[in-house]
Amino acid sequence: MKRYLIMIIIFLSYTSFNCNAAKQVKINSRQVISPSEELSRTVDSLSRNDVDTILYYIKGCYGCIGNISEAAYIFWVNEGKTQLKKFDASGIYKSVDVTGDIFKYYFTNENLINEEETTIQAELLHNHYLKIKVLSGSSLYETELPDIFYEDVEEEYHVVEWVYRIESILFNIERNNLFIRQ
Repeated sequence: MKRYLIMIIIFLSYTSFNCNAAKQVKINSRQVISPSEELSRTVDSLSRNDVDTILYYIKGCYGCIGNISEAAYIFWVNEGKTQLKKFDASGIYKSVDVTGDIFKYYFTNENLINEEETTIQAELLHNHYLKIKVLSGSSLYETELPDIFYEDVEEEYHVVEWVYRIESILFNIERNNLFIRQ
């Protein structure tokens, strides 16, 4: 009995250090940032500069054991060019110009995307997720997709196609080492 109790205590203490705990540690003697907080500051700054179309894209994890931290991305259009900025626990990255049709795809399929049901009817103890938010003028679209939704879905969803397009852009930028820390 004592052995099982010790195992439960170890398990609970181990699981309490999850993805969110990364916000409180230092990496290479630098304070780790909160990607969501930095994202909010950047959105406020863009809004003050009359940018009216903004896409938040946050990748994170609920219930992760280990050091998987949240990463946040923000896309916006400035003078006809789509730009992207990344935030993660390691820092803030300079904005980069983006080629791709993420805003065009969204606005072309906006009604279909807004009507799609993107929640699942199960409680997951552990899952990776995407949070997506689009601010355009006075309109707002917001959803959260657990990884099971966009990996194992049998139907075609426009929001999943949109996620694949966004992920493709992010993959190419990461692969070419275009994210440079500020």
